[in-house]
Amino acid sequence: MKEGLFLFGAIMGVLFLNLSVVAEEFSVIEFKNLPNNIITNIPAFLVTGRTPLTTSEAFVNGQNVTLDIDKYYFDKHFFAVVDLNEGINTIMISVIDKNGSNATYTKQIEYDPDYSTEENELIYANVDYEKTGGVIVIDVKKGYFLGIIKSKLIQGITRDGSEIVLWNGERYSTKTNSYTERSLPDYPRSKLLFSHNGNYVYYTNYKVNLSSNSIESNLSAYLNIADISQDDKKIVTPSEYIYTENNTFVEMYYRNGSLVYLGDLVIDPTGKFVIHSSFGSANGKLTILHAEDASIAKEYFYNDELDYAGDIVFSPDGKKMYAGYSGNPSYGLGGIHIVDMSTLERNSIFWLNGARSLAVSKDGKVYASASGPTKRGIVELIPKEYDWGTGRLEIKKVYFVKPSEYWNGNIFYKSRICKGDVNGDYKVDIFDLAAVGLAYGGVPGDDNWNAAADLNQDGSINIFDLATVGLNYGKEC
Repeated sequence: MKEGLFLFGAIMGVLFLNLSVVAEEFSVIEFKNLPNNIITNIPAFLVTGRTPLTTSEAFVNGQNVTLDIDKYYFDKHFFAVVDLNEGINTIMISVIDKNGSNATYTKQIEYDPDYSTEENELIYANVDYEKTGGVIVIDVKKGYFLGIIKSKLIQGITRDGSEIVLWNGERYSTKTNSYTERSLPDYPRSKLLFSHNGNYVYYTNYKVNLSSNSIESNLSAYLNIADISQDDKKIVTPSEYIYTENNTFVEMYYRNGSLVYLGDLVIDPTGKFVIHSSFGSANGKLTILHAEDASIAKEYFYNDELDYAGDIVFSPDGKKMYAGYSGNPSYGLGGIHIVDMSTLERNSIFWLNGARSLAVSKDGKVYASASGPTKRGIVELIPKEYDWGTGRLEIKKVYFVKPSEYWNGNIFYKSRICKGDVNGDYKVDIFDLAAVGLAYGGVPGDDNWNAAADLNQDGSINIFDLATVGLNYGKEC
């Protein structure tokens, strides 16, 4: 009987896997299809892979690794971490099938602590690793893993992308992916709010000067879920907004319309709206409030499908909003709610199980966590080429890892540095000049405001932004 059930499960698993392969038009990045040679500045490498249900054993450098059966019964998979020595390291995996066949894959991973990732386009994400978690680092331009920062979890990234901050306050350089020997005062126990001018970070009830790495003042309210305005003048929380210059606050019920638990709370780039995602009793909700009085401008309610609300992010020009929902473990589903910020109307929902964590790249790609049968890990999505105006998405890549369940804000994006590039194509040309020209004189809230054109992030589009484009005109990054 048991053998019959296993055979049935195996047949169904292979059948569905084959069907999914036919339907998939995206690539899955795992160890076997990585480049043969990779250079990294991280001393540990994450080895991940999917195998058929008929696999009996898998080995990484001769060590047997655990094969987990996917809960959807599509395949088996494994995750292993290999510590690297300085220089070239050989990593070999062997997968043995029950019929005795053997597949072997070998890669050369060079660990060079002096290798600079300052100009690389990176994704940092928390992943499950033993009992302590880890931070996976992905070079999304080159399309492969750089490694894993073991026994750490990321909590934030600076506005300029030069540093990440871990849960224990340690500041890591994104140039070397190593500890800078500086840690934020006290453990950050809340979402990190980095000022747009790059001078401060706000968390718990502290205002910390990033240059001196010291607490400059205590805030008049405790920060848990909160956001900071584009001009750095206000911080909003579920119950008030705080003026950052004089540390005074005004009570304002920005939880208006929420369900039991908040997933995220943000200010839109124009400063006109405060938006929160919430969930409770197997339901999900997205609520858009007028910032001036916390009255409801628009709300969307979901039964079952979009439970466990997560991150809210915006496209680089601020015209599209993406809200992530993990979905309920009992019902599945989950996805990304896409809203046109000019009309506040929903464009679409991109269904993606586990999409609680989101990040947006400089050129408009969306990165999301995922835990579905064929889409597990960090998913790269782009607006559909033939449907650009609506903001609808399609998957291009899936970096196969196991995203962490510890915290919903666990994906962070670091762009390549390209001064003067407004539209995110990593070159400075007439289109960037035109973008600044169209937004010239604009401030948050104006109809012509374009956050991406505020190159020096001083809260207005002015001669300094125009000069930045002019000085870098013709450059390709």
